[in-house]
Amino acid sequence: MAKAAKKRSRKRRAAKRRLRFDVPAEYIPALKQIRSGAEAYWAVQPKTTDEGRRQINRAIAIRDGFVAPPWMKPKAKPGSAAAWIDMICPRDWRLMTAKQVHQKIEKEAERRGIKKRPSYRDVARELKNRR
Repeated sequence: MAKAAKKRSRKRRAAKRRLRFDVPAEYIPALKQIRSGAEAYWAVQPKTTDEGRRQINRAIAIRDGFVAPPWMKPKAKPGSAAAWIDMICPRDWRLMTAKQVHQKIEKEAERRGIKKRPSYRDVARELKNRR
């Protein structure tokens, strides 16, 4: 039997904290100083208002990737049913049926002379996902 190789512990380099997304420049120094949520809370607890604590918690959640940052909200692909719904009836879609929304999209596409438009099925599926 061969001897089991002895594991050697290596010193690990200090890991650089990389953010998973683009951050506005004014947030970077504050985010790099905070190591954990508890540390942030206790560091600023005596001097910060509730609003300040909320902002810090939000920044930590964004930094750690738990919450999508507001500047990276997903947008609908152009020409998709979601994009048409956002363009034609951004607020009214909640009050309309899929058939009514699709008819409105059809009329607008015809008026603009666009031949490619989403099917009724795509519109219904998108509305179902939104609700």
